[in-house]
Amino acid sequence: TPVALSDTNCLDLSRNPWALVQTLGSSVPMMTASVTAYYPGTDITVTGWTAVGAASIAAALNESVASDAQYAISPDIATGAKTATFAFQTPMPVGTWDAKVRGDDIAPSGQFRVVAIDAGSADCGASAWQALTGTFTEYTVSITTTAIAPNFRIEVKL
Repeated sequence: TPVALSDTNCLDLSRNPWALVQTLGSSVPMMTASVTAYYPGTDITVTGWTAVGAASIAAALNESVASDAQYAISPDIATGAKTATFAFQTPMPVGTWDAKVRGDDIAPSGQFRVVAIDAGSADCGASAWQALTGTFTEYTVSITTTAIAPNFRIEVKL
């Protein structure tokens, strides 16, 4: 409904336009949402990999805050690509996701990537290959899944 304002009201509003909002007395509803993080739940195939500071490879990797006291060592990658496969704690849905991987390279030029695996054991998304440095570094790689991924694989190579 249009309202006529006096010159005094116009002057007051020009000095403090928030007065319009303040007098409404409305509240803005806030939405809350839960955030799901996708961590390794259990080891599936980790032949040749070694857990340090944890009972399993998945337990060494499933922390929300990185710990350099718990990690996994891959087999010697000089002989070719090596993989370890894990089950997610919560399956990763279809979409684009950032995976954070903390690691280092003791070989001259190691790389890793993360591959999402669907319920039929087929690859359903993969990150690009990421070069590793010689010191522990946190890398963020993007994965776009085309199916729900209950499992994933970490691949390392020279």
